[in-house]
Amino acid sequence: MLPSIFRFTIRRKLWLMTLFFLAIFVINGAISSYFARKTVSHLDPANVEVLKEVILLSRYLKSIESNLSSAAETGEIEFVKKTSQTERQFLSLIENLKAYDPGLSKEYDKVRAIFMEYIQAGKRLSQILLKEDFSNPEVAVNANMVKLLLPQLKKHMDSLEDAKYQEFLNLQQAMEEISREHVRTDVAITLMVIVFSIITAPIMVRSINKPLRELVRATKELGAGNLAARADVKTKDEIGVLAESFNSTAEQLNMAQQKLYETNEILKDANRQLKEADKHKTEFLASMSHELRTPLNAIINFSDQIIEDWEELKKDDEWNKDAKDMLERVLKSSRHLLSLINDLLDLAKIEAGMMKLELMDNDLGSIIADTMANVQPLAGAKGIFLERTIQPDLPPVACDERKIMQVILNLLSNAIKFTDSGGVHVKLFQKAGYKDGLVLEVRDSGIGIPADAVHYVFDRFRQVDGSDAKRYQGTGLGLNLVKEIVEMHGGAIEVESEVGKGSCFRVFLPYNGGRKEKPA
Repeated sequence: MLPSIFRFTIRRKLWLMTLFFLAIFVINGAISSYFARKTVSHLDPANVEVLKEVILLSRYLKSIESNLSSAAETGEIEFVKKTSQTERQFLSLIENLKAYDPGLSKEYDKVRAIFMEYIQAGKRLSQILLKEDFSNPEVAVNANMVKLLLPQLKKHMDSLEDAKYQEFLNLQQAMEEISREHVRTDVAITLMVIVFSIITAPIMVRSINKPLRELVRATKELGAGNLAARADVKTKDEIGVLAESFNSTAEQLNMAQQKLYETNEILKDANRQLKEADKHKTEFLASMSHELRTPLNAIINFSDQIIEDWEELKKDDEWNKDAKDMLERVLKSSRHLLSLINDLLDLAKIEAGMMKLELMDNDLGSIIADTMANVQPLAGAKGIFLERTIQPDLPPVACDERKIMQVILNLLSNAIKFTDSGGVHVKLFQKAGYKDGLVLEVRDSGIGIPADAVHYVFDRFRQVDGSDAKRYQGTGLGLNLVKEIVEMHGGAIEVESEVGKGSCFRVFLPYNGGRKEKPA
């Protein structure tokens, strides 16, 4: 991963573009300045001044020639004076040119020498002609000298002008070359900027536009309800950060939706369980009303019959015997009713947290033997066997004797109730995989429990057969009470069953009965 300083954010990209064009502007300015200095180096003001003065020198010469001719023709002295004045200007200009243009100093000296001879001859000729001394032999001499020197002087003057004009022509060529070089440089820089712009502009636009389109696409999908939409943006700029935030938000929304879905499922399940609980409660009330009404009706009917026939009961021995049987049924119904009420009260106490255990070290084998003795008549009445296997030398278990007897009684009663042939076998032993306590098994050869009903046999108000016309009566409280009492002792209960082959309820009771330390 690149360090953050090398990550090209949009801000950095824009700054780089700005700096690039600023650098191009500075470079172009520097090049223009270079060519300007190069041009200025050729544009020496002294050269311009020299050319002006050379041209002025030619004008002075023409003026002198004109004044000398006018003086000869008119005989006026004023033209001679003008010639002397122009002569001084001419000579002064020659000295200036020598100072400005030392390269042509010899040429200027030659012009000056010829000019001096020419001006002297001309002035001499003019003076003779002003005196109208036409016969003077010097007229011809000076005239010939003027005629001879003037072309030479003009020739040298033209040569000076040509030299200066040639300098300007050279300067013009140099300026044209500088201009062409400047244009070539400007064109090269412009082409470089165009090529750079053609290459970088689409890249930059694409680097911004592509992730933006991807982000817009993902946003539209998310807005349409697709919480699995993600922006596939790999850039490390501001758009990349925005895409990461978008993906994180989408992920959180997806997780929230998942949690909401799970919560809805939990609520649906809870609602279903509530409906089932309400249904089972209704079934329980119907069953409980039947369970309570049956012994109560028996108690009322038998009691009423005995009271109504009390006088005959004293005289009729046969009726006396029937009355005794009725009283036994009253007693049995009363005990059954008491058992139901006790179960309800125990569950109410457990639910309210008011049931307390009186833990003492007890011999589970003895408790099992006493309980089996109590239910032996029930087994005998149905013609089934009731046997037990107690592993010898078992350590005592800290438990509430009455509550554990109630557990064993309920398990045995259920086993006998649902067994029509065979019998019930009770086993107490130490299991290799369970070192914390003893294992109590109650196995029967009864009707068994369907596989789809095994998971709720310990639920309150639940029975395998919930119809009113069921063969085996019960409230659905017994096994739930067994489970609650076992768990209060820190134990657990499980069931294995197969329809038509019987059931096995297995109780795990720890030595310490839920206390922190194992009893000695």
